[in-house]
Amino acid sequence: MNPAPSVSGPDEAAKPPNVNAVPPSSPRRRPRRSWLIALAIGTALLAAVGWLPWMKPSPEVIEVIESFEASGQLLAGAGKSAIAQVSNVDRAGYPPVRPTASGQDFPLHARALALGIGGKTLCFISLDLLEVPQALAKEISGRVQAAGASAVVVAATHVHSSLGGYDRNLAAEFAATGPFDQAQFQEIVGAAVRAANAALTSMKPARAGRAVRHLPGLNINRAEKDGLMDDRLTVLDFSAVSGGAPLATLFTFNAHPTLIPRRSCRTDAGYPGRAAEAIEAATGAPALFFQGAAGDARAVPPPLPESQDKSSLPVFARAEAMARRIADEVLLARSQTDSADITELKFARARVRLPNAMAPSAVPAAVRPPSDKILSAILMDTAEISLMRLGSLTIAAIPGEPTFFAGRGLSNALTAAEDVPPLFMGLADGYIGYIETDERRRGGLGESKRALWAPGLEKRLADGLAELDRMLPAARPPTKAPTRP
Repeated sequence: MNPAPSVSGPDEAAKPPNVNAVPPSSPRRRPRRSWLIALAIGTALLAAVGWLPWMKPSPEVIEVIESFEASGQLLAGAGKSAIAQVSNVDRAGYPPVRPTASGQDFPLHARALALGIGGKTLCFISLDLLEVPQALAKEISGRVQAAGASAVVVAATHVHSSLGGYDRNLAAEFAATGPFDQAQFQEIVGAAVRAANAALTSMKPARAGRAVRHLPGLNINRAEKDGLMDDRLTVLDFSAVSGGAPLATLFTFNAHPTLIPRRSCRTDAGYPGRAAEAIEAATGAPALFFQGAAGDARAVPPPLPESQDKSSLPVFARAEAMARRIADEVLLARSQTDSADITELKFARARVRLPNAMAPSAVPAAVRPPSDKILSAILMDTAEISLMRLGSLTIAAIPGEPTFFAGRGLSNALTAAEDVPPLFMGLADGYIGYIETDERRRGGLGESKRALWAPGLEKRLADGLAELDRMLPAARPPTKAPTRP
């Protein structure tokens, strides 16, 4: 049997970054005064015209911007690279006042998986970040495509204890990631490109397997008591045809990584990064995590031992417990995968016109009209969605956080085998916030209190997926997926 490949790419082996070295800074700071003044002035100006007539609603537009199909032998390769803190940036995840990131409890990484068939290569990139703004995804995708990838999907694990400073959007700066910093932006781009290069240069003939496990109790609906929730853990594993050495693991689950306390100024990859690291230690190959329809999903870690003194536990104890359970389930699933006969690769991406911005239902009614106009001025008006067929497996990449009901609605727009339901990758190639069903948005239900768009968002995304679905006919699965244990 061939030895397992190194988890890190060649660039990393030469000189791994010192992830604990951070610029000197106080552990907590208040937002820059000049930044807040500018925000206040801009808000006042926009509010002044908030009740005036505004632009006409944009027409619904679905524009296919790229697509390809290929068939042949599956190739797979993977890579991993650390994301270092290079500037004084906020610890991302929550509204102000946020602490300045200072030190690290668990390293942040970029991970990449390259899949090639018939001369076409699809590269998945998972970043230990809160979200991936469209500008960051475009910069990474452009450089990875220049290195040989045909298409790139860049997604965030959505961890709420990572670095900020990489999103130029005013709303994101204020609400979650802090002031933009060009050096930190470029460091994240560099880490993603290093991981992708390692994946592209290590591709070899591969076989794939798929398994699904249900994990009741590890997530709950945070928006509605006893609300419905998707508790599926989906695992794709890739191994070398020659020798059978593990090449990569891709796993998805639905749960917000919010188990690290807000007050900590230290960055942490949370349960997604910790679980990936544990899987990598067991397999010797990179493990990529992606969120699914997790908009209304809260992580519920296994209970800590009663004998432990809770006051003496580290701040990351609950995240570590969740990570251990997820990693154990992934490793068990890898031993039970059904063969996924991937000899076809189909990819298509579309640009979708978004509906008008609409303030979350939590905003008081008296100030919603100007709030709608402010959001319309600072949010993007289009988003990109992608659809992929890997043999009989259908994967949809969505630039936001679909809830359980929205995920079910979007699934209905896709043609897929009954035994192989579509797999969603949320927070991919941009960020448009929470995605609720149009009916629930009108009624102010679920995550409507946090959603940023008027009713119609779910329909436009579903129509876009349906258009891509018609372009890429689904394949019939050769085998049945694992049944619920």
